[in-house]
Amino acid sequence: MAFSQAVRCSGLTLGIVPLERRLFADILKVGLPTAINALQSNLCVILVTGAVGLFGTAALAGYGIAARLDYVMIPILFGLSSAVLAMPARAPGRAASPGSVPGSAPA
Repeated sequence: MAFSQAVRCSGLTLGIVPLERRLFADILKVGLPTAINALQSNLCVILVTGAVGLFGTAALAGYGIAARLDYVMIPILFGLSSAVLAMPARAPGRAASPGSVPGSAPA
């Protein structure tokens, strides 16, 4: 109820949008390699798990823990690297700004 009132007050209209082939092509240019990467990573873990299983349960348990930690660390490291990448990306223009001291580190 509240959502429909907010839509009416904002002037937005909801409706069916026809699907366009060119938009799907643009999305799949990025999404397909990403999906293949995820599939390849999981298949690699499955194959290596089978190979490590030949060395016994202790080796299999160790690899299982390491693989699970890898899955947990991926989103954390992705978030950290995204934030860290933005810091040096904004710094080059600051060195040439008026009033900046040559050789000083950006704030």
